[in-house]
Amino acid sequence: MKYISNLHTHTTYCDGKNTIEENILYAIEKNFISLGFSGHSYLQFDNSSMSIENTIKYFEDIKKFKEIYKDKIQIYSGIEADYYSNINANLDYRIGSVHFIKDDNNNYFPIDASKQNFENTLKHFGNIKEVILRYYNNVIDMINNQKPDIIGHLDLIRKYNFNKEYFTEEEDWYIEKINEVIEAIKNSNSIVEINTRKMNKDNLNAHYPSTYTIKKLLKLNIHITINTDAHSANALDYFYYEMAEKLKTLGCTKIKMLIDNSFKDISLN
Repeated sequence: MKYISNLHTHTTYCDGKNTIEENILYAIEKNFISLGFSGHSYLQFDNSSMSIENTIKYFEDIKKFKEIYKDKIQIYSGIEADYYSNINANLDYRIGSVHFIKDDNNNYFPIDASKQNFENTLKHFGNIKEVILRYYNNVIDMINNQKPDIIGHLDLIRKYNFNKEYFTEEEDWYIEKINEVIEAIKNSNSIVEINTRKMNKDNLNAHYPSTYTIKKLLKLNIHITINTDAHSANALDYFYYEMAEKLKTLGCTKIKMLIDNSFKDISLN
């Protein structure tokens, strides 16, 4: 690949371990062409999201360091907008993600905070199918009505199911729901991120979305990008090149990158 870039980056302003400048310096060292920051949007009930005060400082810092390092790397100002924050700020880009579902009494339940929390969510709703359908209904509504530039970790609901502990993704109802989600994406202008955060040398298939879904996206010519969902600077390129190689084996020839203030097609060769 000629370039490397990451648009899903968290800092000390939310649940990341490194500052904005520390992330930029690592990206420059690794010859990134661009780097985008995507702090978690403020949610009153989520401790991992940015506070209102930190959100203001976050944007000020991005603006400051974008100017300081403009001759070395392109820096972009973004946010990971949770479905329930419904944020629509004027940014360089917006990642839309679903991290919660809610019950009929407007109580919110996390689906990725921890395995114990996930099991508590399952217990509350009674069964895994109900949880999954509510999750994907939120994803579909987000795509149709919030129109994010990038869809974050599309099937995050699989986080604790890589060993098929809770359900099998080959079940008809699950495939039908995934196809419904993909149809919504096809009718949108959103880019789907291929998120490498959970990948490791022992499980190269632990990525979002699943290989099955990636194949469906490619068949429909839906735009994709590679993001590492970095929560530390040294994770900015985490399994990035491995994912690029895998995409090539699936027939993918190009991905989207934010370069020169617009999303461009970049060859994987």
